[in-house]
Amino acid sequence: MSLTVTFNHESTQNSTVQPVGSITAATAQTLKSEVIKQIPYLSGSLVFDLSHVPMIDSTGVGILVNLKKQITKEGHGFGMINVQDTVAKALEIMRMSEHLHCFVNREELDRYLINIQKKMMSPGDDNPGT
Repeated sequence: MSLTVTFNHESTQNSTVQPVGSITAATAQTLKSEVIKQIPYLSGSLVFDLSHVPMIDSTGVGILVNLKKQITKEGHGFGMINVQDTVAKALEIMRMSEHLHCFVNREELDRYLINIQKKMMSPGDDNPGT
């Protein structure tokens, strides 16, 4: 089995990583090494688009947890969108769905991110930090 990983640094707020293939013990290191190479280039959140990931095992989940720790330690957001039913079930069984911030799609993720940012802003302040 192989795994390909592509990145899209679409804005200063979000970058997307899209793995294609299963994230298992045989492929998880590929994902980890490719993502770690991109961390210095992030300026906002890193969103994992799992629309082309049909399967994940415990090693794959462990890698995602480890990557989330590294990414958030560097001050970046982390989220997952378009999670396939099979992967969602594995994350649910391992009780990782909420921890890994899984969202149905980008719109749901954007609503979540906007809500978090609004909570961080003081009332009446539309431009925090200015």
